[in-house]
Amino acid sequence: MIKPLFFIISSIMISNIEATPLWEFGMGLAGLNFPHYRGSQNQQNYLLPFPYFVYRGERLKADRDGLRGILFQSKRILLDISMDGAVPVDSDDNTIRHGMPDLDSVFEIGPSLKIDIVHNLSFIMPVRAAFSADVTHLNIHNEGWLCHPKLGYVFENTAHQLKVSMDIGPLYATQPYHDYYYSVDAQYATLGRSQYKASGGYSGLRMAASLSWQVKNVLIGAFIRYDDLKGSVFEDSPLVEQKYSLMAGFALSWSLKYSDKHVTDD
Repeated sequence: MIKPLFFIISSIMISNIEATPLWEFGMGLAGLNFPHYRGSQNQQNYLLPFPYFVYRGERLKADRDGLRGILFQSKRILLDISMDGAVPVDSDDNTIRHGMPDLDSVFEIGPSLKIDIVHNLSFIMPVRAAFSADVTHLNIHNEGWLCHPKLGYVFENTAHQLKVSMDIGPLYATQPYHDYYYSVDAQYATLGRSQYKASGGYSGLRMAASLSWQVKNVLIGAFIRYDDLKGSVFEDSPLVEQKYSLMAGFALSWSLKYSDKHVTDD
C-alpha cells in the first residue's frame, strides 16, 4: 500500500556517491497525499514536521531507501532487507467501507534483490511478508506475501547535487493480502456492497518517480506514484471505486548536526 511516513519521507531525500558523513541529524517538514488504500476514492493528507536522520553504516543503513540491513553486496548485486507498510484506516471515514472492520496498520518486511543491468538501470525484486497490527489490543496477524519486480533508473548530477529516480513494474500478492483489503464477508454485504472473495495473483502496475536536490545543508524532495489496477485479480471487488491510485508528496529537511567521520555511500 504505502510506506510508513518515515520511509516515504526518507525515499525522497538525496544520497550522494561522494564521501558523506557517517550520520546526519536534522529536522524537516513533509506534505503527503495518498488514498486510504489502492482503489479507494477517499484520500488522506498529512502536513507534519519530522526528525531527519541518516546513517550510512556498512551493514545497517537508514537513508533514502528507508531502514535496511545489507545481507550481501558485490559490484553489481545487492541483497538486503526491505520494509514497507500502510497507516490504519477508520472504516467510518471511508465511504464504501462504512460499517466494516477498520484496517489496522500494516507492516511489511522481507529480502530485496537488486541487480545492476547497465549504468543507472537496475532490476529490483523485493519479496515481503505482511502483518497487520492492532496496537490497542496488541494483536498481530500475518496477511500473506507480496512481491514487486521492477526496473529502476537513476540519474545523478553530483555537481548540482540533483538526483532523479524512476521505476516501473507489476505487483503480485497472495490471497490473504488481497483478502485483507478487498474481500467483503456476507455479514457486511449491503445493497451497494455485494459479498466478494478476493484471490491471489496480479495486483496492478506501479510507476513512480522522485526528485531530490541539495542546497548546502537543505534537502528538497518530491515524488509521485501511480498504480494502474486494470486487470488486477481484485478489479471487480465492490471496494475498488476507481481503477487507479495516485500518491504524491514533498519534503524539506535541514541537516543540523553530522559526524566528523565520512564514508563513501555508493
